[in-house]
Amino acid sequence: MAVFKPDHKDYPVLGAGRIYFQQEGEEHERYLGDTPELSLTMTSETVDLFSSDGPVAELRASVLTQIERTGNFTCNNIDPENIALFFAGKYEDDTQSTISSTQETFEDTVPGGIYRLGVSPSSPYGVVDVTVTGVSDETGSPSPLSEGDDYIVDEEYGAVQLLKGGVTEIEVTYTGGPATVHTVKTTDQVKLRGSLLFIADNSYGENWNVFMPSVELAPDGDFSMKSRTDFQEVGFAISISTPDDGREAIYYYKKGA
Repeated sequence: MAVFKPDHKDYPVLGAGRIYFQQEGEEHERYLGDTPELSLTMTSETVDLFSSDGPVAELRASVLTQIERTGNFTCNNIDPENIALFFAGKYEDDTQSTISSTQETFEDTVPGGIYRLGVSPSSPYGVVDVTVTGVSDETGSPSPLSEGDDYIVDEEYGAVQLLKGGVTEIEVTYTGGPATVHTVKTTDQVKLRGSLLFIADNSYGENWNVFMPSVELAPDGDFSMKSRTDFQEVGFAISISTPDDGREAIYYYKKGA
């Protein structure tokens, strides 16, 4: 008895590669860094017509009415631009001007309490010439406090910790120099549009690349800020659409021989 031999070539693949994102409105693509996982998901919906007159409903027609293309990837390159993508925010440098002599009052103070200076989203950086005066519980009059004994100062991050009781409020006077603060800020732009490119560099198998000219990225999953066992990583959900410029939704390609 003859046994037919398969007339095809197997293409097993152990996948790897790099992901690039070009945000809408920008001219350049940006390599996102190490991405341990990338997957695409295709789901479809049909409208089915079954016969109604017989004892068993038979399928008469099935029409494909909808295809949804989605995906997700994780990234362990925790640079501020990737965090801005995850926070649906923006990364920029804030400039702290020179701080002239400033006084702040903190009421209902407690021993061990930490009091952060400044009214901006982040405390001032590099405060100097810090002096703290307390108001006594008993007398209600100003009471001089001694640094190292009654309080300590974190000059870099702009905070004062009260070490002892006996005062109901403190007045903190300080100055500060100019500083540049690298900052990621959230915005109301929950999804980011652009194009996504995957350049394959497989551990095994042929390298086929994937280009998606119109995607939306949205944060997806946990950002574990602290762990003894795992490095930090962030996840993204991909929504793939067909652009209105005549291009297709997905291109899966390689260079010919």
